Amino acid sequence: MKPRTKYNLIVLIIFHVVGLILFATDPNASRLSYITLLISGAALMIDEGIKLRKAAILSSIFVLGYSIELIGIKTGFFFGEYSYDTALGFKFLDVPLIIGLNWVIIVAASSSIIKYFIKKPLILQALLAAALCTLLDFIIEPVAISYNFWTWTDGTIPFYNYLCWFGFSFLFSTMYLYRNKEINKTGIIIYIIWTNFFIILNLL
Repeated sequence: MKPRTKYNLIVLIIFHVVGLILFATDPNASRLSYITLLISGAALMIDEGIKLRKAAILSSIFVLGYSIELIGIKTGFFFGEYSYDTALGFKFLDVPLIIGLNWVIIVAASSSIIKYFIKKPLILQALLAAALCTLLDFIIEPVAISYNFWTWTDGTIPFYNYLCWFGFSFLFSTMYLYRNKEINKTGIIIYIIWTNFFIILNLL
């Protein structure tokens, strides 16, 4: 494990343990969730390194991820009828800007896990990465509703949401895997930490 990955691991564990304590003791702690997202995003980018090819792909996923969320809340066409609350920080056109980073993190993390175990073909990698992205969304959804990340208009999560998540995750994972030949080990760490973090919150 590279030194920067070890440092990322330590920082991520500390922030998420503190996050669990805050969530368990303070009902308003969700308002700080965007900070954990920023820390996770920064750690991921450090492991990605500064390369034009990678920057272009990650920026594209950020912009496209934000754009589909914007279309989603304005039209209900993607994901279903929902709206964002205040927990994810500053909103532009009613969508938190950080939601684009959320897409980047989940796609890079899921793709890195699959790439670690499966070297080819690309379409199989992308399909399995999309499945991991959708699984993580499934785990996050109940917590997100309880802690005011976002709200579903009719109070229930439509199955259509998960279909859209899988579809867009497949597209973004294909983009990421096609242009990125390396494995982001910090991304793998983030996926494992987030999975356990939200499972624990679901049990609280």
